[in-house]
Amino acid sequence: MFLNKWGFLKSLKFRLALCYGLLFFLSCLFLLGICSYLVNKLLNNAFDANARRIALRTAGLYVLGRKISSYQEIRSAGALPAAHQRILEEKFPGHTVLFTGYFHNVKEDNFHTAIVRNNNNYYEMRVQKDDSVYSKQLFPEHNKGALRHYFSQLILNRGKENISLVILDRDDSVYLESAPGAIAPEVRKELLHTSGPQRKGVFRYSSYTFADGRKLLIALSLRQRLAWLTDITLIGVITLGGMTLAGVLIACWLTRHFIRGVKETTLAMNRISSGDYSYRLQESAGYDREIQELTATFNAMNERTENLLSELRTISDNVAHDLRTPLTRISGTVELLLSHRDLPEDIRNDCASVAEEISRLKELVNILMDISRTNLVPGALQMEKVNLSDLTANYCDFMQVAFEEKGLDFSVDLPAKEITVSADRNMFLRLLSNLLGNALKFTETGFVSVVLAEEKELIRLSVKDSGCGIPVEDQPQIFKRFFRSDASRHLQGNGLGLSLVEAIVKAHKWEIALSSAPGEGTLFTVTIPRG
Repeated sequence: MFLNKWGFLKSLKFRLALCYGLLFFLSCLFLLGICSYLVNKLLNNAFDANARRIALRTAGLYVLGRKISSYQEIRSAGALPAAHQRILEEKFPGHTVLFTGYFHNVKEDNFHTAIVRNNNNYYEMRVQKDDSVYSKQLFPEHNKGALRHYFSQLILNRGKENISLVILDRDDSVYLESAPGAIAPEVRKELLHTSGPQRKGVFRYSSYTFADGRKLLIALSLRQRLAWLTDITLIGVITLGGMTLAGVLIACWLTRHFIRGVKETTLAMNRISSGDYSYRLQESAGYDREIQELTATFNAMNERTENLLSELRTISDNVAHDLRTPLTRISGTVELLLSHRDLPEDIRNDCASVAEEISRLKELVNILMDISRTNLVPGALQMEKVNLSDLTANYCDFMQVAFEEKGLDFSVDLPAKEITVSADRNMFLRLLSNLLGNALKFTETGFVSVVLAEEKELIRLSVKDSGCGIPVEDQPQIFKRFFRSDASRHLQGNGLGLSLVEAIVKAHKWEIALSSAPGEGTLFTVTIPRG
């Protein structure tokens, strides 16, 4: 995953908190989007309703003029009672009811007046109680002054920068407008070819067609609405940020609570890897059920492992003791035989061979015990501050004679300053002894070099030779016990040297790397962290 590129992102706690925070952010963002959509829709509906009221009032003034003030309310055509509509249809077939004038009379019944267009003329019609129809023709051209007065009132109340009105004639020329150039010609032209409210810039435009073909264009400013939306967006962003931060904090607390047992288990495993198998996790009722089960299982497993390792150490020590005792007795007997001067030469040679094999067998037992003890109880190392520079230099001086006798070029490259680490002195010497011993054994001609170098927080010990090398197929098994490649079977050895080296490296929590090719030599590199 791409998150693994940064170290702190590898933390499960951080990833869970990040996921919770991201989920919280997306949820809040989704809610903010829905709220913005609803608020925007409500504002649009409010603007359109306002434009419809203005259009209805304008249509009433266009037909009725100042006479509109005699009506308490102007309603849509559907407000006319059905009985009145039926009577008008019978007496004036083909008429169109534009809207209804409503008047409430306290002394008498309410009455409705239908504003009707019939045969390209406008009429005011009212159904009487005897079902007769009162009608009066209306002349919209006489009402231009009333329209102009209404436009002036709207501009006075709202401001000329917030509202503009234009009535267009049938040939799209201006019949009446609230102010010169109230709506730009190009905008008017575009509105005539579109339907429904349109937004352009900071204005929302609406168009309405009168019964005689003239059109009313209304432009309402969106500045106040945009200011509201800006305030709402700012509040939403602040709320979103606050809720996201709260979500991340809550997520951090939750994840810390959830993985608390996992973290303690990891710490316990670190202690166990250092050899402390007696450590047990503290079982707490405050943990979640799954963590309690993990803790109980871990403690049971660790107790069983401790018992098994204790039995294994006991058995190993007993076996080693049981092997060493007879070997020591046999070795003493053979040495006693060799001390007799009158012993025949052939028997003396046989006894010397037996003594040599016993010595090798004792060495084999000791190395096996050292490997097992180092692997099973890494905490038993005698850790102390060790000057690797001096220790390496002294041992290399000791080995110098052996390399010179074999005719090899032996070089040692050490830093000028001291390099001090925490390590087991004797184990480090055994590690260096095995690496140099292998280099001496498998190098017939050429060179052997030792390099101790410091790189930032790491220390590298390299042992390189120009010997026979290790085949590629044998390299994965080179640290296994008793493994010997075909190239080394003719040489004396037991195949345990590199196994001991690996055990020492792991016990110190160091690393060892191998680079080799047949006929080109071998390079072992031990990497030691300063910590």
